[in-house]
Amino acid sequence: MTWIIVAVVVVAVLFFLFSGSKNKNPAKPALPASSGNPTEDSRVLLDGLVQENRKRWAALPDSTVAELADAQRRDVHGIWDFAYQSAISDGKDASFATQVALLRVATFLIIGDDKTHEAFNGGLVLETLPFREMPADQAKTAAVEYFISKYNMPKANPEILMPALLTFGDQVLENSKSQADPDRYVYEMICRGTLDWQKYLAQAIADRAKGNA
Repeated sequence: MTWIIVAVVVVAVLFFLFSGSKNKNPAKPALPASSGNPTEDSRVLLDGLVQENRKRWAALPDSTVAELADAQRRDVHGIWDFAYQSAISDGKDASFATQVALLRVATFLIIGDDKTHEAFNGGLVLETLPFREMPADQAKTAAVEYFISKYNMPKANPEILMPALLTFGDQVLENSKSQADPDRYVYEMICRGTLDWQKYLAQAIADRAKGNA
């Protein structure tokens, strides 16, 4: 049943990305108003937790923040390995196991545990989208740096995060060629800027273009 839920959430998230639905006035996370789109509601609710975590990190001394980032890098290994191997043991392939492990790691780093939270599932899939088709080891390390960046960008490792995001971005640009409306596809997947990784990726693509000019 867990695997079925994951698959259904992924489909809903992809529909959300292409629907262009965006809540311009998100409510406070404690009592979010429904937008009528479950994925958008989930994203807003999850973003409330991110903002709370960001404030906590900002109140800490720099040395403590550095220690916290390193601790997160260490702590995710056990969570990742358990989720990944559980999926493999159930007969799932490496790609599916990577997606499951990403959701578990994202849950741990944002919500603070590794349990399933249905209300946050759509938002968690959105946040892990760039890493889902990567090899497992790259997905794990890049995703951890991404979630650290959401709380304190200087403590994230851009040499791990940015190449991973650009790989995803290049795939989006390639996929856009087969879309009925390539520009809209790229806008919804990258330029929309709803998610932090979209903002990072749009800037990274722009910086790369300037460097190649």
